[in-house]
Amino acid sequence: MQRIELSPPSDPRAIRSVDFGPADRVLLVGRHSADGQMRLAAMDVDSQKWETSYDWALEGAATCARYCDSHRRIVFVDERENAFLIGAGGGDAKVRPLGERIQRVSTTASSKLVGFSGDRSRIVDLAGNEVWSTDRLVDGKAVPKGTLAAIDGSGGSAALMAPNDVELMLVDVPASRVRQRIATALSGGEAIALNDRWVAVIGRGMHGCGVWSRMTGTAAGDRFCKAGQNNNTCQALHPSRPLVAYGTIAGYVVIVDLEANDILYMEKLHRTRLWDMAFSAAGEHLATAGDDGTINVIPLAEVETLGTSRVPV
Repeated sequence: MQRIELSPPSDPRAIRSVDFGPADRVLLVGRHSADGQMRLAAMDVDSQKWETSYDWALEGAATCARYCDSHRRIVFVDERENAFLIGAGGGDAKVRPLGERIQRVSTTASSKLVGFSGDRSRIVDLAGNEVWSTDRLVDGKAVPKGTLAAIDGSGGSAALMAPNDVELMLVDVPASRVRQRIATALSGGEAIALNDRWVAVIGRGMHGCGVWSRMTGTAAGDRFCKAGQNNNTCQALHPSRPLVAYGTIAGYVVIVDLEANDILYMEKLHRTRLWDMAFSAAGEHLATAGDDGTINVIPLAEVETLGTSRVPV
């Protein structure tokens, strides 16, 4: 396991966002920082050196950033809740505004669409053209403002959850039709993750979490992924295995095996809350970003060898 300290414990600057690049050893990092320090940049994990800075595109801290296609384009949200798309490379890359009043971004390196959650949730293509928004109808019905939106890898499906609803909708994006409705027992959502097998939700106000099979709509891993838990702050679904990772407000990293309905790994890796986490494209590593100014890069092979542990920071 690699622990990357980007700010001293005496004056931590939160790491708000982390994502793996096309190679497992490159991280896209978004953070709060002092003047002159990186706020959005790609880092080489092994050398822990910054490769490319995107600070020129920012007017404040980067609160959420993701690689969004195989060409290493990047979509990010700043602390003013404005979303942008930038090309790979240095300061000559173009910046394309994609929306305002945005809090979260959902996309993958294989998707040609980006989902934005905020006051007016939207799904756009990489040219900035709107594909769907909460101003449109789904099955002829209006979707409430503030609905969370997540995109799967193919870009053909979205998971939507209204802020005060207990129902999760899986929607065919091009047709604006509901494919499936899932009763969640969660009152609204704080975050949604989606892949071709699973859909995961953290309840509004960090109250509870859940994972459901996209094929059957049944709950998975429900010994540990359930309503009533109140400390989950971020999540990530493994790209190919039945695993979901959660970060908590107390700094714990938890990996749940959805088919075994058991905890694969649990360890306190951060002094305070986690803001973000991401699996690498090959699924061999998990990166976690903390309010304490640190990143951890966890090899899953090491996790499976060591098993569950609880180690204070």
